[in-house]
Formats: sequence, C-alpha cells, structure tokens
Amino acid sequence: MVAGMDGDIWDRYQVWFTSFWGWSPWNWGCVGFTTENRRRHIVDQTNDPFLMVVYVTGTAPSEWKHLRSKVVGAFLVSHIPGDRDDFTGVEHHDRNPDKWRYSLKAIRAFTFLPEFQLELADLFPDAKTRQSSAQDIGANGIPLGDDLVAKLRKIPYREVPVFDGLPLENGDIVDPRIGKVRAGPQNRSGYTVPGEPIDSPKCLYALQLEGDVSHYLGQPAAGRNIFKIGLSMSPETRRISLQSALPQGTFQWKLLRSTDGADQGLYTFGEAVAGEDAMKGVLAKGGTWLGGEFYAATNAVLDAAWEAGHRAADAKKAG
Repeated sequence: MVAGMDGDIWDRYQVWFTSFWGWSPWNWGCVGFTTENRRRHIVDQTNDPFLMVVYVTGTAPSEWKHLRSKVVGAFLVSHIPGDRDDFTGVEHHDRNPDKWRYSLKAIRAFTFLPEFQLELADLFPDAKTRQSSAQDIGANGIPLGDDLVAKLRKIPYREVPVFDGLPLENGDIVDPRIGKVRAGPQNRSGYTVPGEPIDSPKCLYALQLEGDVSHYLGQPAAGRNIFKIGLSMSPETRRISLQSALPQGTFQWKLLRSTDGADQGLYTFGEAVAGEDAMKGVLAKGGTWLGGEFYAATNAVLDAAWEAGHRAADAKKAG
C-alpha cells in the first residue's frame, strides 16, 4: 500500500537524503543520477517506494536563493526508471541537458512548512567539514539513521502535487506538535487555510502587496498600501499561496508582520480569531475594505490595527 497523508511517513518508509538545485515538485517529479550504476545502487539499497529528503544546495540558482541550504521536503520515490525528461516539465528539458538523465519516478511529494524548515547545518552540524559526505549526498544520496529521522519527524509538513504523480490525497497539514488531527472547518471570517488543523498554534500576520497601488486600485493610492491580514500556523505558506495565484509580474506579496516571526508568541484558534477581528475593526474604520481580509490603508492604520490585534489576542489568552 502506498500511503500519503493517512499515516506517519517516517514510520512507513526508508529515508534517504540528497541535494537539489531547487524545489518544484509540480514540474520536477524525479530523483536523477549521472550514471546507470548510481541509479542501480539506490534501487539495490532501497525498498519500493522510499523517501528521499531534499535540501537545496548552497549553489542553487538565484531563483532559489531563499531556500539555499534549507531542508525543504521529501519525495516518495518509486523504482520506476526513466529519462529525466520523462518525469519533468518541458521548461526543464533544455536545462543542463547532460545531468541527472538516469532517473527514478517520484509518486508523491511532501513540503515542510517554510517557518519550520531546517538549515542543512541543523541536520548535519559538521556538513561543511565532511567533504566526502557532501559529495555522496549530491551524487548518490545517503541513508538517514533514526537520530536524524527523529529531527525530521518534528517538522510540520503537507502533501503537494508532484509532476505526473499519484493524485493528491489531500492537502492537510500534519503537525507533529499536536499529533494527527482532522483539519478544522471554515472559520467565520470567510476563508480557510486549506487543510490547516484548527488545534495547531496560530500566528497573527499581515501581508503587503508591493507594486503600483494606484494602478492596482484604479484610483490614487493617497498614501495607502494594500494589506492582507489573518491567522495561520504558517503565514509564509499563506503568502506563497496568494503569490502563486498571481501571474508573474511586478506585484509581489511580502510578509510584513508575524507574531511568530516577531517572537511574540503563538495563540489558540479562538485567541487568534479575537486578534483578527480587532485588526479588521481598525482597518475597516481607518482604511478601505477590499473584500475578504484585504484592505487599503496607510501604514499608520496598519500599525494601529496590529497593536489592537495583539491586545485582543493577549486579553483572550489571559482570559
């Protein structure tokens, strides 16, 4: 049986480790090697399927610079062999045409939530001084022992689509801090964070849309910016989700504020809702509601809303 999010992936599969130049399972659905012998070595050493945990190398292209040296996720890799181009999108077919031709098909992919991704040095404190191990990681992959898997086991993750892989079972987040739980229902503010457990610790956050605000609004901005406020266990996941809904261009969502990022603590769902409602009240009064949790407002209004949100969430927590 091939398990997805219905069980603990760390208990079900052998775990190996390798390096990539990026992390885009939706258009790169394989683990590749430079020779048939290296591919055969992996097949001989693993069960079908097995987990291949991925970190993004420090020499990754600039488009992946924010993920360099980060342990970003894992592929569930089958023993199905093929050419690299059989398992990747056409946008990759002309890139480094002599590399990773001897590939194994990935059938599922799991991404660690951005706020919880480990640095390579967190997993391998001596990685930079172990040149032979670094070469093995990139060229062949290495098996991970129970001590290293125990570090990975603590990281919240979710299943994501993989190129030509098995259908996505669901997008639910698995949060080891609270155990396996059912995702919460839609909250009363009118949106969901797909698959996010209601019982997981929450952050308050504020995103800002960077770009020509007057052009976006169709009227003079008059000192206003466009903000998205809300609550989530992973504000960066929310930012990535919103950004992916936009075509490439000059408008970019950035994470402006996060209670977790500011080391200001986490809240329960109810506490975070109280904070979100307080932020909405200030933004609705001092700015312009754009639908959902989107507002046009000055930075001063956003600052006031942020403080009000903290007070309300903290009061609820003290409650």
